[in-house]
Amino acid sequence: MIKQCLYCGEKFYVYDCISHLRKHCSKKCFLKNRVYPIGKDHPRFGKKHSEETKLKMRMNRVDISGSKNPNWRGGIQEYNYKVRNSDEYKNWRNAIFKRDNYICQGCGQKGCKLEVHHIKKFSQHPDLRFDLYNGTTLCHECHKKTDNYRNRGL
Repeated sequence: MIKQCLYCGEKFYVYDCISHLRKHCSKKCFLKNRVYPIGKDHPRFGKKHSEETKLKMRMNRVDISGSKNPNWRGGIQEYNYKVRNSDEYKNWRNAIFKRDNYICQGCGQKGCKLEVHHIKKFSQHPDLRFDLYNGTTLCHECHKKTDNYRNRGL
């Protein structure tokens, strides 16, 4: 298909399958004809924010950080992160895997991506978090089927 370049008017050949995409004969014409300049041609190239503007941008981030953020839940995420990355949690997890012989207790599959599932919720039963009877080994697919997977059923 023969088309005409929007910038220089030169005629050029385009395959039918991409004819709706091509409007310029070359990359050079495309770059000259673009609406928003980039790089050195951009009107703000080389300009920097004033100290006052930088301060305002920093203040906006400070205004909504920590307890001032509408999504703040009292620092619980930081606590859960510490618990789930503690040595005690890692030892509990490995003990569950060893006890169940690295086999999914839902479907009996071995050698797949295994996860440890808290039978009673991690968040609602802090006293049972590291109890061996409160954990079971499940593959990812079986774990998704549980009623309290990823806080489902709150």
